[in-house]
Amino acid sequence: MDYAKYLKETQRLETIETSFGFITYQVCGAVCIIHDLYIVPSHRGTVGLADSLANEVQKSITGCNLLAAEVYKGNPAWKANVRRFKKYGFEVEAEDWNVVILRKRI
Repeated sequence: MDYAKYLKETQRLETIETSFGFITYQVCGAVCIIHDLYIVPSHRGTVGLADSLANEVQKSITGCNLLAAEVYKGNPAWKANVRRFKKYGFEVEAEDWNVVILRKRI
């Protein structure tokens, strides 16, 4: 089974996979929404891995002027995830009790 094919078929998500992790995203008009960003535990903390996946997304999309992401506070690492997106140039657009919505103009 190929989970990336399943995501593309059922949720229209594109996937970029590497040996150290993956990123899923969806283009909706001029907005590219990052759905998942995962780095395998043995590579977490390695500088630049998450950025390299996000860079690959930007290389693969056309016609977008905004990246967006949601970080759910139910994730134990949500604060670190928000910091990671901010270091990549995202800004917090909105936040409530359950989610932080971020965006980055490209």
